[in-house]
Amino acid sequence: VILGPLYAVAIALASAIIRNILGLGTLLAFPGGMIGALIAGILYKSTRNIYVAGLGEIFGTGIIGSLAAVYIVGPILLGKTMAVGALMIAFSVSAIGGSIIGVVAIHLLKRGSVWHPVSK
Repeated sequence: VILGPLYAVAIALASAIIRNILGLGTLLAFPGGMIGALIAGILYKSTRNIYVAGLGEIFGTGIIGSLAAVYIVGPILLGKTMAVGALMIAFSVSAIGGSIIGVVAIHLLKRGSVWHPVSK
């Protein structure tokens, strides 16, 4: 949110790479995080509303990211079929928790006078 959509995607990519290197994630970490970050960044840049950005993260990760994982990453990269509903619930729960933490963190940054959002 602070740096804009492209940096958000780059950070989500770096995070997914680190999680996979450490054995804490799978290839499914890539579509969810990156798509959610992109949508959150775009929505924040266009609305300047952190709550809308949080909802964008939830929609991007929980819905679009899980569908990308089920229909692209699973069969093509992992050679597996997956249950759409199960991944959608798991991705959504994770995105809701992350969005809450993100909104709280942004409020704390604003409170501490270190908030310098990217200009339109």
